[in-house]
Amino acid sequence: LGFTATIPKSYIPSDRQRMDVYRRIARAASGDDLKHLVEELRDVFGPVPPKVQTLLDLTELRILAGRWNLKSVLLHGPDVIFKFPDGRAAADLFARAPGRVAIPDPATVHLRMEKSYLEPATLIAVLRKLLKK
Repeated sequence: LGFTATIPKSYIPSDRQRMDVYRRIARAASGDDLKHLVEELRDVFGPVPPKVQTLLDLTELRILAGRWNLKSVLLHGPDVIFKFPDGRAAADLFARAPGRVAIPDPATVHLRMEKSYLEPATLIAVLRKLLKK
């Protein structure tokens, strides 16, 4: 989606520990995995800073997208583009989506929303709600 999401050295000073957390985030396969990781981060390093929260939010979106068998979700200009590997878009996923939905081919869905919806925090919230259906 083009958002910057990192773990700052000011949050986890050790390069080794920071890389370990990146690996654990990448391996998270469920909401529970992510929840346990967040609890551990808070216990060991304190409150999660905004950049780390964005990284965790994007990881949650990756997990949720996997439930819909999405190949990718991209922000391209005014559209959020969803790609499905099997050539069948999940029409029910977009039934109540905010904005205009266009399906240029069976494997691709374009969702065009108002510009204000494309701000990182808002877009993450909209996608989370959409993918949790």
